[in-house]
Amino acid sequence: MNGFVEYQERIGMSRNTITARVYDMKSFFDKMERFDNDSVNEYVLDIINKFDPKTVHRKVQSLRAYAKYKKVFVNIEHRLPAPKRKTPNFLTSSEMSSCISSIIALNKTLDQMAVRTAFILFNYGLRRSEVINLKMDNVDINNSRITFTAKGNKDRIVPMYFLKDELVEYYNRRRELEVAGDPFIVFTGREKYTGVYKYRKPELYDLYKFLYKYTEPVFGRKINPHAYRHTFATHLLNNGVDVRNVQEVLGHENINTTMLYTHVATSKLESEVKRAHIYA
Repeated sequence: MNGFVEYQERIGMSRNTITARVYDMKSFFDKMERFDNDSVNEYVLDIINKFDPKTVHRKVQSLRAYAKYKKVFVNIEHRLPAPKRKTPNFLTSSEMSSCISSIIALNKTLDQMAVRTAFILFNYGLRRSEVINLKMDNVDINNSRITFTAKGNKDRIVPMYFLKDELVEYYNRRRELEVAGDPFIVFTGREKYTGVYKYRKPELYDLYKFLYKYTEPVFGRKINPHAYRHTFATHLLNNGVDVRNVQEVLGHENINTTMLYTHVATSKLESEVKRAHIYA
């Protein structure tokens, strides 16, 4: 699989995508002895009967990627089940205001400030992997923007929309803490290393744990950090931002992905009209 991994990296696939595709191909070869059109179609028929539509589509994408890598002709002869697209969950303006007030107060320790910074970045519309992998050099304080290589190995610029002072405060504190070989801006927790405590880049679990610790008391429930990205997009659309501009800010390759948020915005519009209309 090493050659397949190198090929995926070369064409700019994300780490998560590569991991999923390697897992899918190992699952394939656990059942099938060879990789050809007949074997692939036999396998696809099997997974259609065993997995949900979303998983089936992911596995088929992995098969197609591997076929392209191996330069093997593959024609999927079976009709794939249509995946169900979930309407994104988002938070109301009042919920976000309460949470922001609580999070902004986190400035006592560097760990707390790191959690606060992660929260701000999520509310800039960044993905989970983008928050964790964001490096110090990606943040341009003077021009108030964040520049980085996003999903699909494409450059993306994200302006610092709000709470810039809080972000700058943490950035300066973080810059003072020189950690050899650790250029990442967000980190949580410390680990013993040669007798001293050293900050480390967070795993996704670490980040979730810290965010839950400070946001669960506000919401009364655990909020998946990705919901902040959904909230960011939904409120942009609710306030009249063009869907193509939202697509660019979120880094969506396909505008159909961004269009999911218009359904949420439309639902809100319908409820507001029903509430306020003269015949309601």
